[in-house]
Amino acid sequence: MNWFDVRDALVCALAVIVIFKFWEKYIRRPVVWYLDDSESDRMMFRMRMKPKRCYIEEFSCPNDMIDEYIKATAFFRRPSCVVVDYYLKSGLTGEDVLTFLRRNGVKSVIVTGYEGKIKGVAERDIIHKSADISYIQEVEDWINKATGMA
Repeated sequence: MNWFDVRDALVCALAVIVIFKFWEKYIRRPVVWYLDDSESDRMMFRMRMKPKRCYIEEFSCPNDMIDEYIKATAFFRRPSCVVVDYYLKSGLTGEDVLTFLRRNGVKSVIVTGYEGKIKGVAERDIIHKSADISYIQEVEDWINKATGMA
């Protein structure tokens, strides 16, 4: 192997890295998953959320979301971040889902209308819903920060 072969291999590797970084930063849109079992809350979120540079996928059941996460991981399509309602009718809580996601390295936050402290969940991991829907801006800011769009 001579110097030119090594140089050509390094140039090709550098080109692949540059293309990948460009794709990650400018072409690939971050994927945000939103889990809420309330159709009206999902519809309100959909109407008020203004995804400028991200794709939002909604789930109504935590089991469906976890199944989709497992499939997505197999195909390297993991979400950039996840927004989870705390009170879910399925028996699982937002805390259960948050714990699962965090163990797998996914940035996630809980959104809830409950105003008290939630045992086992740090306050920084909670965004409180408000009647005037002003919390949507806080969720959008969190998504921008979590996905690097801020």
